[in-house]
Amino acid sequence: MVNNKRNGELVMSKNNESLQETLRVMTNSYLFSKIKRGDEQFKSGNYKVHDLEEE
Repeated sequence: MVNNKRNGELVMSKNNESLQETLRVMTNSYLFSKIKRGDEQFKSGNYKVHDLEEE
């Protein structure tokens, strides 16, 4: 991350953007519960596989 206080600029690397997004999801109880539920369904074999359609 590069922070230029004089001009008020903040440049974040892709890694920092990923960490910020992870933090945003983990602190949002609704999103986190949906991901956790999907993970539990996958681990228990309770899912369906769908083919992707070509455009």
